[in-house]
Amino acid sequence: MYDRRLKARERDQNGLVPRGVTHIEKMSFFFCQYWVEGTTDKCFVAISGSGRKWKVNLEKFKCQCREWQLTGLSCVHAVCVLIPLRHPWIEYCSKYHTVAKYVATYNLLIHAIDDPSEWGQVLLQLQPLNSRIYCVTPPLVRGPGRPKK
Repeated sequence: MYDRRLKARERDQNGLVPRGVTHIEKMSFFFCQYWVEGTTDKCFVAISGSGRKWKVNLEKFKCQCREWQLTGLSCVHAVCVLIPLRHPWIEYCSKYHTVAKYVATYNLLIHAIDDPSEWGQVLLQLQPLNSRIYCVTPPLVRGPGRPKK
């Protein structure tokens, strides 16, 4: 972990982390499999060779496939829209995928705790029996085929 922190400090603080860069490179490989039609200045439609369509909104950072919203990195449809526009990738990726955020996250030291007696105690609050929360086991269903001996 220490070596990774040192390497991250040497990288461009305004750039993407290496995983983000490789993700964008992989997505740009599929650029030729889609064509793009613009509907407005910031809304586009990416169309695959089979005719499937995905709406891409560059202003709200949304795609109909929802990969962009989930990962914070541009999906293949957004990449196909961004390549002809020649916009910087960093503007369309989440700030959490930047080197500066990575360095800020792992900047503090993490001290190891050797002895289990130094671990904190976890307090559990149990529900009273009459609180109507029941744990029901799933019904037993016999599998197909002959039973094993």
